[in-house]
Amino acid sequence: MLDPLTNTIRYSNNATIKMRLPSPQPAISVVRRKTFLVDLHCDSPTMVTVSTPATYFERITFIGSLPHLGGILLSAKSRQEVRPSFGSLGETVVHIITVALDDPSAGAYDMVGHRCWATPDSNPFAARRYEFITPRGCQQSEDFATVTSVEQRQYVYEVADFEFEDHPSNHTFFHCEVNVCAKADADRAQHCAKSCPGSLNDASDYALSSAAVASHLTLRPNVFIDANGAPRNQSLH
Repeated sequence: MLDPLTNTIRYSNNATIKMRLPSPQPAISVVRRKTFLVDLHCDSPTMVTVSTPATYFERITFIGSLPHLGGILLSAKSRQEVRPSFGSLGETVVHIITVALDDPSAGAYDMVGHRCWATPDSNPFAARRYEFITPRGCQQSEDFATVTSVEQRQYVYEVADFEFEDHPSNHTFFHCEVNVCAKADADRAQHCAKSCPGSLNDASDYALSSAAVASHLTLRPNVFIDANGAPRNQSLH
């Protein structure tokens, strides 16, 4: 489980279940809280996917040129999963970043993920970066990152855990940009069309940045990012 005070994973053979129970007297509007401690037993040593709770991006900034797009409802979040394999990698931690149009904006607008990158500090303009999703929503390499879209309202980016070769750190910051278009605006349709390779490089409408994402406690990355921002599978060397 994730300890909310230390933001670290704790392993236990017990589970705590908290329940809200109504008062036995119907006339009294009281809710009682009761906690149960349940023992856990492992039936088989099979491998399972382990994930941590999602953390929402702390900063979403409108950077577009059309004022009517400034009120769009967007959300972005990130979480981690341990996968037995990913791309050409063996067991690795995978960062899962989800950017979505929220209701009611999702009914009137389309979105395309423009690009995503990571930096070793909170500055999205830092020269040291790893751009794993290039302009127009294209992954740099399927061995290290994937893109999944849902009806032009949600984009899910999965990127293998990595480390900057000359800048080791226990934290990473993720940044993404997206384009947004009104469904009724045919003149702007191309602005929200996915195009790989990225032949179009027009300005984005929104920039999104995460808080610090902590490294996994025990599983170190196999991917290293060189000084030019290119990924390398260290396990092959």
